[in-house]
Amino acid sequence: MTESATTGGPETNHDSKDKKTSIWLVLLSITSLISVVFAIVSVKQVQGLKKEQSNLEKERDIAQQTLDHARGQLEYFNYQVRRSMKQHAPLAEQIEYNQRLDQLGLLLARPADESIDSRVVKWHEEISRADKILAQGEQHPSSTSVIYELTERIAKRLYERDQSNKEYQRMLSVSHERVGDIKHRLGNLEAAFKAYESSLLIAEKLVEQTPEKIEYQRHLSIAYAKLGNLHLHKGEAQLALESYNKAIAIKQKLIASKPEDIILKRDLAVSHNQIGASESKLGNIDKATDSYKTALSISQSLIELEPQSAEYQRDLFVSYWKLYSLARKENQLKEANNYIQLAEQQLSLMDSLGILSANDWTYLNNAKMIKSSLRNM
Repeated sequence: MTESATTGGPETNHDSKDKKTSIWLVLLSITSLISVVFAIVSVKQVQGLKKEQSNLEKERDIAQQTLDHARGQLEYFNYQVRRSMKQHAPLAEQIEYNQRLDQLGLLLARPADESIDSRVVKWHEEISRADKILAQGEQHPSSTSVIYELTERIAKRLYERDQSNKEYQRMLSVSHERVGDIKHRLGNLEAAFKAYESSLLIAEKLVEQTPEKIEYQRHLSIAYAKLGNLHLHKGEAQLALESYNKAIAIKQKLIASKPEDIILKRDLAVSHNQIGASESKLGNIDKATDSYKTALSISQSLIELEPQSAEYQRDLFVSYWKLYSLARKENQLKEANNYIQLAEQQLSLMDSLGILSANDWTYLNNAKMIKSSLRNM
């Protein structure tokens, strides 16, 4: 142990820095909480004021200004605290503290006088914001958990107002699905299953009520696929396959009615890859290979239509990689070597197009090492 830890000697620069950082975080936390208290009082004031009483309009304006000021203060302190935490705090503490800050931010962001229209707009905004955060991959997935849970609460309130409204039902189903996605990523499989099951029940009801609506059909297929992903993660390959088969059956019907729809074609490719993964787990190698090759063929056709699409280009790489993994698993070294070369070439092409992500770089380096090792076998 160091001298300062055992004898009470002088603090090191590192100890002093940590102490200052801790004090800074405590002060910022206290200030943020004070802002929230002011904000809560302001919200209560705003909600209690009636617009028709002209003598209270000035008080309502003052309360709203106080709330707006609290929002601005919290945004500033959020930035300062997150920056300090990122530099000095362990990842687990960053995640926990960021979740708390997000909850405070959502409290202040909640409109004081919400109309139904404003709630619908808010739901769309928050879903898009969380989806964007996940797509960028710059923050831990847990940072979106509180946002998706907010959309779930908004959708529940709307649904409780009008349970016959199909759009509110769809919004609630989507929110359940997104919450399930985050719980799945964070390893909370029981909570993920509950959320996916809730999403699926609503999706099934919507299709039963309005079978002609393609949007509801597609959403149901996605709900089945998400449940299949969870089963596969839990090692329940047969249950996964059953869910994937339900999903692909819907997609095949949709493609039959709209054969030129690019989005539906890609959905079909994704399903074939998912079925391939479950067949592989079940030891049905020929079926798995056929599914992966079908997905590969669809991806190639989509790239011919949109060669600049990062999504389609990456789908093709995924198919090559899955076929390599399957061949390697079966000790088919010649096939494995062929597919790993194709995977490397695809990643290099993506690099030249400027669409290679940080995660893809890892795969590219791995592909080069694997190719080298296969030469020596």
